[in-house]
Amino acid sequence: MSQPRVALAGFYGLGNYGDDLMAHICAVHLAEHGIPCTLFSLGEGDRDSLATPEFLRAGLRSTNDARALVQGADILVWGGGGLLVSWKERVYRRRFPGVAEKFDRLVRLARDQGLVRCAISVGGNDGTDTALSPDYKRLFLDGARYVSVRNPSDLGLLRALGIDGDCFPDLVWRAGNREPVRRRSAGPMRIGLDIYFSNLGDQKALHFGLLLQALAWKCPDVTFVCLNSTRRAAGSSIGCGCTRPPTTRARRWARRCSGTTACSGSRGR
Repeated sequence: MSQPRVALAGFYGLGNYGDDLMAHICAVHLAEHGIPCTLFSLGEGDRDSLATPEFLRAGLRSTNDARALVQGADILVWGGGGLLVSWKERVYRRRFPGVAEKFDRLVRLARDQGLVRCAISVGGNDGTDTALSPDYKRLFLDGARYVSVRNPSDLGLLRALGIDGDCFPDLVWRAGNREPVRRRSAGPMRIGLDIYFSNLGDQKALHFGLLLQALAWKCPDVTFVCLNSTRRAAGSSIGCGCTRPPTTRARRWARRCSGTTACSGSRGR
């Protein structure tokens, strides 16, 4: 019996650290087990962050052609991201122009083609409202075979949707377990924060930035590494002991995280 062909989708190809790393982890794992896999990238041309030497060396395939992706697959897997987070339509389309339309077309094609749909390591915001927005989220989950979440509090929404699911730790936060990088045994504590300050503004949570700054001042012996992947500018200082490095590729980010004592994040596409 031949292996099922997997189409892997998520918030990939737009330069977001955690999402591109999720794409890499999932695709490499499938390839190691002999399962054909193609990634759906939202990026195009020279702005496609999946078109990197890391992906080419690993022999991974990606495309931004939704129809070709679906026609060559048996199952559509959603890997990571805030699939269970509901946004105001206007805010989402302003924050991520063109993304909702691309995902909507992909999901409708997958439904028309009869592809099995599953999601792994997705997140929500503890809500139980099944009227998710943008609409592609509801369409994907309607009839989905299986979903795993990274927070136990999101299991309630799966039950409300009538979806079989489980809770497992975030795959990206455990990326250091797969990367062959020795952890530092000495020196100051370093904490990695995968945070989108622009998203915090949309969610009316900018006060978190002030709390983080206060924590950096209070703990001068701790280095806080903020990875704000929605900003393409070169690295700059956010505050005392708290820095944002320049944009980097998924594997390099994994190595950076491997050296941290702890990681935290706020992803919500």
